[in-house]
Amino acid sequence: LSPSAPTFILLADAFVAAGDPASARRALERQHPTVGADLLRAHGPLDEVVRAILVGHHERLDGSGYPFALEGAGVPLAARLVGLADLHDTLTRDRPGRPAVAPDRALSLLRGPLAPQVDADLVAELEALLAAGGAA
Repeated sequence: LSPSAPTFILLADAFVAAGDPASARRALERQHPTVGADLLRAHGPLDEVVRAILVGHHERLDGSGYPFALEGAGVPLAARLVGLADLHDTLTRDRPGRPAVAPDRALSLLRGPLAPQVDADLVAELEALLAAGGAA
């Protein structure tokens, strides 16, 4: 286990013991980027770009992401790209309690209410890729 993994487990146990499993789940979800990177790093050095993606794929340009609430240029480009792909995938697949939205609706959300969170240039590239018949 990584150095942060025991802390991760203790945190989850504390929330569960307090009778708040929903908070435990949220806390675990918000720590998975750093814990995952630590676990992989325990097996050898990580490339800087790989680490940026692992740690930053849930960061958002407006600072609303996690685990560090990075903003703007503080979110590495590689993390923005993978984060956008992950967000698009999340929107276009069924999730517990939320049905998938159509790809065109997902793009509309990324250009509209979610726009402050994502890189507009990358959204335009995604839109062009999808229009050209790229992977949905």
